[in-house]
Amino acid sequence: NKGSNVHYLLVRALEDAARARGDQRVLLHAQVQARAFYERAGYHIHGEPWMEAGIPHITMQRAL
Repeated sequence: NKGSNVHYLLVRALEDAARARGDQRVLLHAQVQARAFYERAGYHIHGEPWMEAGIPHITMQRAL
C-alpha cells in the first residue's frame, strides 16, 4: 500500500530527527487500530490503553 509506505517513511524521518538531537528512544500515543503498523516499525506497547475522544489509544515506544 503506497499510503502506508509514505507513513513508514515519515516515521523513519521523525526518528532520524530525534536521533540527531540525541534522543535515545521515541515514545508516541497511537490509536489502537494503528498498533500493527507501529509494531511493524519496531514499536512496543508501553503501559495500559486509555480512551481519548471515545477512541482507544495506547502508548508505544522504540529505542533508537
